[in-house]
Amino acid sequence: APRRIGLLRWGLLRRLLLSRLYPTAFQVVGVGFLGLLLYFSFFGTLRAGQNFSTTVTWILWWSLLPWSYLLLGRVWCAVCPIGSLSEWAQRLGGWGRRLPGAFLKRYSLWLMAVTFLFLTWADRVWNVTGSPRATGILLALVLGGSLAMGFLYQRRAWCRFLCPIGAFSGLYSMASSLELRTIPEACKGCAGKECYSGNHKAAGCPFYQFPATMDTNRNCSLCANCLKTCPRGAIDLFFRPPGRELWALRHPLPGEA
Repeated sequence: APRRIGLLRWGLLRRLLLSRLYPTAFQVVGVGFLGLLLYFSFFGTLRAGQNFSTTVTWILWWSLLPWSYLLLGRVWCAVCPIGSLSEWAQRLGGWGRRLPGAFLKRYSLWLMAVTFLFLTWADRVWNVTGSPRATGILLALVLGGSLAMGFLYQRRAWCRFLCPIGAFSGLYSMASSLELRTIPEACKGCAGKECYSGNHKAAGCPFYQFPATMDTNRNCSLCANCLKTCPRGAIDLFFRPPGRELWALRHPLPGEA
């Protein structure tokens, strides 16, 4: 196999990902935008083409989202304001003590497919993309679902198992030119598994991934928690040919197909 070159040798990138400001600063900006979207959805003009909420959500964000996955993997999931609010609520309220059960783990792809199809059906029936009020209701429902799952389960259970664009995100990110992986030689013999469970430097992986065995971008949001918590510096960010994971897929899943 060709020798991989770790991108974290570049000091600026390494300092960014290891900084406490990442991804928190981007999450704060995202939450501010979500607040604006909700405000203009319910109190702005009813003309979709002139409404800030529908313009930003369906013309700007929805168009750029697939490209962000292809270029940067699931980095949007690291800064998504809906998932961020659920995480913050967990920390403040002490919620989410349970781990997701076998049902969610087994059928998550199908559940996400159902929620995505519902989103598509809702747009056809209620013209969500052309209605500021319907857009606001949809955003509020998704936020409510995320908070409810955060109340029941640890970490980002909504994002991992039920989010309408979760499977879509994972599938597109598999074609990304970036991958976060462990360095086997440095990782070997580590018994702490702090990259999964977290420590005083950062929380555990929000998507329930153990970096040492991770071989796909499906459920990696590049949140950098594992980079911060790894005591051995055994995790790096690598460049790869776009789409390589798709043609060398080790574990195909029917739900993705």
